[in-house]
Amino acid sequence: MATEDTVLVIDSDGSATTVAWPAPEDGRQEALHRALGSAQAKMLRCGKGILGFFDQDGERSGRAPNSFATRAFAEQGIELGDPIFGPVVFARNPSKGSIVKALTDAQAANLLVVTGARLTG
Repeated sequence: MATEDTVLVIDSDGSATTVAWPAPEDGRQEALHRALGSAQAKMLRCGKGILGFFDQDGERSGRAPNSFATRAFAEQGIELGDPIFGPVVFARNPSKGSIVKALTDAQAANLLVVTGARLTG
C-alpha cells in the first residue's frame, strides 16, 4: 500500500487498486462515487473495522457479480443473501465517530489475501 491515505477497490475480475482517500471536506463523496462508477453507494459492515461500499444498482446496470469481494464478507460469517455486482470500495470503520477512514496497511493486505484479488496498480 502507498503511504498516502488510501482505500482498496476490488473489482469483479479480481483486480484491486488503491484510491486516494481525501479528507471529508475535500471531496470524499465524489472520490467514492468515482471509484464505484455510480452515485448509488450502499454500505455494509465487513467484520470488525472494515466497511464495504458498492453500487446498489449494480445488477440493473449490467455489472458482473463480484465473487472476490463477496469472500471478504463470507470470511467474517456475513451472508449477503444477494450477490454484490461491480467494484467494492473497502475502507476503515472508526471505533469512534462517523468519519470513514483510510485502511491500514495490515487491513488492505488481509483483504487481498482473503479475497484472492491481485493488486494491479
